[in-house]
Amino acid sequence: MRVAFCVALVALAASCSDSGVHVFGAYHYDAGRDCLEALAAVDVIDGPDPGVCSATRCWVDAAGEVFVTTTACDAPRDFVDHTTDPMSSCVAALVALARTNHGLCPTTADAGN
Repeated sequence: MRVAFCVALVALAASCSDSGVHVFGAYHYDAGRDCLEALAAVDVIDGPDPGVCSATRCWVDAAGEVFVTTTACDAPRDFVDHTTDPMSSCVAALVALARTNHGLCPTTADAGN
C-alpha cells in the first residue's frame, strides 16, 4: 500500500511541476526495529522546491512519526524539525542513519541471509 501511495505522489508532483509543488522524500524511522525504512515520497508540499540542502534533518510529524532527510530543506506544515533536540526520538533516528547502509531496515529477502 505504501509503495502505491509513494508512486502516486511522485506522479502527482511530476504532473504538477509547473504549479509550484514538490515532493517531500524521507526515511521513516521504525522505532520498534531501530532502523530506517527505504527512502520514499512522504508528501507533496505546496510551493516551489527550495532546492537541495547539505544538512541532514530529522522531522517529527503531528502523529509523532519520525522522518530523516538528507537533502530536503523543508517539510510538510505539520512536521517539526527536531534535529538538534537531545530529548526527541530524532536522536535514535540520526544514530541509525549513521550506521552502515544508512541503518536501513532489512527487507524480507534480507531477513533470511
